[in-house]
Amino acid sequence: MMGSDHTPIVCRVDDILQTQSETTKWKLNKADWHQYCEHILSILIPGMVNAAANTSIPIRKAGQRGK
Repeated sequence: MMGSDHTPIVCRVDDILQTQSETTKWKLNKADWHQYCEHILSILIPGMVNAAANTSIPIRKAGQRGK
């Protein structure tokens, strides 16, 4: 058909889409944004620093002294 060597494929999905009836909605105008930022930074920064160090810096054996 139409000079192509590709065969058309027809797919049918008969699954029923289920959605949650309730979603979380925050009162953003009453948020403590300073506390929010501090909490995010206390979680993300140490995790990111450790992840970067673990992938980039070799670990020395205990008891070895640096030069």
